[in-house]
Parts: sequence; structure tokens; C-alpha cells
Amino acid sequence: MRRTINQAATRRRQTWLGLPASGIEEVAMAKTGKERSAKAALKRIEFDEKELRHRLRLGTRQMLDELMAWNNIEEISEAVQNLIINAHALGPTLSFQAIESPRHKVQISENVARMFRDESLAELKRDLGDEIIHPGLISTQISAD
Repeated sequence: MRRTINQAATRRRQTWLGLPASGIEEVAMAKTGKERSAKAALKRIEFDEKELRHRLRLGTRQMLDELMAWNNIEEISEAVQNLIINAHALGPTLSFQAIESPRHKVQISENVARMFRDESLAELKRDLGDEIIHPGLISTQISAD
């Protein structure tokens, strides 16, 4: 009696799972690695997927790791995809601010400017073929004319 009940329960479970009544033995064998790879390749072609590879230095990688930790993201690809989607959602103006590369601003100090001027004048003095015209003299000559 107990065996009959177990067999009936097994048949119901197999039907629910979509298995043949005689059991798992009739189901086709699992796909091989090549078959799975081929199927995945066809999906990539179908959805026009492109693989992106990018190298990061330590500081940038640490920032990405922080972003992933803040947002409970474990996969780098998911984080990069979310960053792209969210930057695009900002529109052309705001996305420019989000995606803009930090540029270094070069500011020349007075000391460096003075040293450059002195070295430039010294170089001009060494080359006797050039005439040295000081800016102060030009303005006085123009006003005298």
C-alpha cells in the first residue's frame, strides 16, 4: 500500500516537472560544454552583445570597489552597466558633468615665472644676433611718437 502511494506521488511530481512517466532515464543527457558555449554565442549575436575590456589603475579600481560596496553590487560588469545607464539617463548636460575627465589645471607661480623670464633674457643675451626689447621701453617709445 505504501509503495503504491509513493509511486503515485512520484508520478505526480514527474508530471509537474514535465518529466516522462517512466522517470528521468528517458530525458536527454545534459548539454556538453561545447553545446552550452554555442548557445551562448548565438544569444550574444542575437542581442548584439559586445565584450568590453578595460584596464584600471589602483586608485580607479578602489573607487569602483567603493561604489560597488555602497550599492551592494558584487559583479563589476553589473556596476559598469548601471553606471552607463544612469549617466545616460541624466541627459547630455548632466551626464557631461558625471562623465567628465578630471583635468589638471596648471598654475605657474610668480617665482617660476620670474625664473623663466630671467633664463629667457640670459639666453637672449648669449645669442648676440637678437635684439632685446623690454616691454617698458616699447610703451615709452609709442607714447613719444
